[in-house]
Amino acid sequence: MKEQNDSIYTAQWPKDSLSIDCFAHEVMNFRYHWHPDLFELNILLSGRQYFCRGKENVLLEAGDVILVDPNTGHASYGQTEQTRALVLHFSFRALKPFVKKGEMLSFPTCLSNADTRDDAIFRDIRRYAALTVLELAENGPYHRYAARASAQMLIAALCTRFSPETVPFIPEAEEEIRQSILTITEYLEQHFAEKITLEEMGHLTQYNRTYISTLFKKVTGIGFYDYLTRIRLQHALHDLATTDHTLTDIAVGNGFADLKTFNRLFKSLLSCSPREYRESLTGKPVAEEYRRRKIIPCTDDSVQRILRSWSGADV
Repeated sequence: MKEQNDSIYTAQWPKDSLSIDCFAHEVMNFRYHWHPDLFELNILLSGRQYFCRGKENVLLEAGDVILVDPNTGHASYGQTEQTRALVLHFSFRALKPFVKKGEMLSFPTCLSNADTRDDAIFRDIRRYAALTVLELAENGPYHRYAARASAQMLIAALCTRFSPETVPFIPEAEEEIRQSILTITEYLEQHFAEKITLEEMGHLTQYNRTYISTLFKKVTGIGFYDYLTRIRLQHALHDLATTDHTLTDIAVGNGFADLKTFNRLFKSLLSCSPREYRESLTGKPVAEEYRRRKIIPCTDDSVQRILRSWSGADV
């Protein structure tokens, strides 16, 4: 599910297998999520952002860049007031010409820090990202043409400057198989708090347990129980931020076996305990809906000033 907002800029260029959407947002409490077929480029505009990429946890400062591969679980948390980030999503299909079927390019080294954020490559990434957003915000045919060029330069810079790795990637499945997996994922969204087994999913789709397990990972890129844990964590994070329920009630109420299991899984992904996370939220604004960001118009004066500076328009 993707938010619909006038300040989310979206464009598609089918002949180039390229689609992109971009926006600025206020980084608040954790939103744990993943994108099955999109890369996410996160560039911090202001403040400090604690960012979890897979099981990697980093603290980003203004100007820092991090790229998240498709299907990689990630979340971020604003450490200061007015922590704002620019986000660009682009489709994995734009890179398909460079890999064999069943493979994908991965960019684990696309991550800046205090020692590297002013390096030429990260300045280039910020420039191409800013130009893409500024051109899409203008919303004219010539501006869209310029946005495509900037987006392609961004992707070219990623591919030529970060020595991407080739990793296995889930091929696009047949429609019948996709529909079966969609049936399962919709069921998990509705019944995540219950005890759920692969046997039940077999009855739901008329496939056997082993076949369902294989198909699920083939289509989603994530193991069945890992996927279920991610959904449970999404809802548990929301409850931690917006309710005063006990930790045990939150754990059990979202399908975790017990508080010990919840604590272990939470800490392995987010590097803090549920209690520590909840305490860190004291006095800070939180997003009331776990799926929604607080979008900031890219026409906002402070956002425009940063984007224009990155793009070189003010030089």
